[in-house]
Amino acid sequence: MKFEADLGQFRLRYRQSSLVNSPHVVKLSGGRSSAYMLAHLLKTNLLSKERGDVVIFNNTAAEHPETYQFVKKLKYLTEKEFGIPFFMIEFATYEDISFGNRVRFSTFRIVNEMPRNSDNQNGYHYKGEVFEELLSHTAFLPNRHRRVCTSAMKIKVSEVFLSSWFACEDELAHLGHYGETSRMTDEGICTAHAKNGGKTPGAILLNKRKFVRNRPVSRPNQKFQDFTTVDLSDRQIISMQDATFGGEVDLRNRDFPVSFVSLVGLRADEPARLKKLNARICGSEDGEDSKPSSERVYTPLADNGYTKKDVSSFWSSQSWDLGLNSDSNLSNCMFCFLKGSKVLQQIASDLAYTSLSNEFAETPMDVAWWERLEREYGRDLILEERKKTNQESDVSFIGFFGENAKFSYNYLKLCANKSLPREALLEDESEILACNCTD
Repeated sequence: MKFEADLGQFRLRYRQSSLVNSPHVVKLSGGRSSAYMLAHLLKTNLLSKERGDVVIFNNTAAEHPETYQFVKKLKYLTEKEFGIPFFMIEFATYEDISFGNRVRFSTFRIVNEMPRNSDNQNGYHYKGEVFEELLSHTAFLPNRHRRVCTSAMKIKVSEVFLSSWFACEDELAHLGHYGETSRMTDEGICTAHAKNGGKTPGAILLNKRKFVRNRPVSRPNQKFQDFTTVDLSDRQIISMQDATFGGEVDLRNRDFPVSFVSLVGLRADEPARLKKLNARICGSEDGEDSKPSSERVYTPLADNGYTKKDVSSFWSSQSWDLGLNSDSNLSNCMFCFLKGSKVLQQIASDLAYTSLSNEFAETPMDVAWWERLEREYGRDLILEERKKTNQESDVSFIGFFGENAKFSYNYLKLCANKSLPREALLEDESEILACNCTD
């Protein structure tokens, strides 16, 4: 297996000449465009192990099975043929003490390229566990205007991973206590929630926290070498050495400024997404959900003028490819609320058969899974005694789509089962920010 076609000219146009010596991070979405970008970078020798370059794929556990197979092939090729480390990482939580109370903290875990099962505890999750762990941890549903899923499972996870990677430690330290089960108490959960300004009634909050309380209470120590075939024994990143303290690099520390290059697979024919990406980059640096000030984001496909036509032409000439129709909109989280009402209705119809499959029933491949999450983690304004934003609205439940009475995953489920005609549309789709998944 290899990249078989001639890729043509490709350059990285640095805005700062010093960045040529800074680590480069390829943020792979798992789609064709970001993989096409990776092929260019590898074939033109624009990535370097010695510089500290790395490829990362953030797994949400809500991807299409074909995406995982594609990422597995890309990881194998990147490491075996080009010697560049490639890591799959996931959002995770662990349990520890804070001011005398047992609480959950967020972190990440490294996973290998095979599915998780009893014989492969370090495998990737693929039945929505990561996504639901986040929802249960925050007791909050992301929506089109507050994308906590993107910030927590993509932006923050990448930053924490890179903070450790750039420090050139051999392994990640154990996090959490050494017990086998959760030591959190109902009283402790409610007290911590109230102390942080939360107003969700205790019984509702505890119900939302059930899932995360049954997740692993710790992240064991993990050796980087166990998750890549690239030899890391002589690894050092000169540009990061002076900023390394306690086994990590603080990417937001302005007293020890460092820089790294992020490479994102947006194309030249995606002007709206490029504009929004640039706005996000130039916005409030070092905000909770923003990129760290040390990150320099580049879109080499767009900079070199490549479009969807070029991406399609390249993959059609390969003997291997992502096993999804390019027009199916099945890349990234299966039923992501950012995909738009028409697209989601089509996906629900196309994948209605999954509800009959033992393998994929009640997983992110099944719209019923998304309907359950919306129902269990959404906000019931009446039960939670909350005020409506729009007093004239008859909406009393806030789901993935915000205060939208007509559109929900329950509606999509009924459409897929042909119980309702496909008529409802989101009113403000043009205002939705593109997901940070980049493909």
